[in-house]
Amino acid sequence: MSTYDKSRELAKKYADEHGFTALGKLIGYSRPTVSLFVRGLYPGDAAAVSKAVLKKLNTVVCPHLRRDIGLPECQATSSSRAPMHNPMKLQHWRTCQRCPKKSEVV
Repeated sequence: MSTYDKSRELAKKYADEHGFTALGKLIGYSRPTVSLFVRGLYPGDAAAVSKAVLKKLNTVVCPHLRRDIGLPECQATSSSRAPMHNPMKLQHWRTCQRCPKKSEVV
């Protein structure tokens, strides 16, 4: 699945639950733009809309940080070597190794 398709799928799922207006406000685009993007009919810069969708919706809640983080950040932390030089980063890394979401992300 391409990044574009994934962003459209995430956008459609969010719009089905919350509506196109809410999605548009979340990502900073108008309702008509979001509607056309989800249906694959947007004539403008679909890559920019796709990027905005992924930035806002392609996240997980990190149990260590207790906030949403992007999947790339989550993947980088979970697959990195143990940061033995920094106790705070090591604690985050250890929590990450036990995280139930790790199997979804990696």
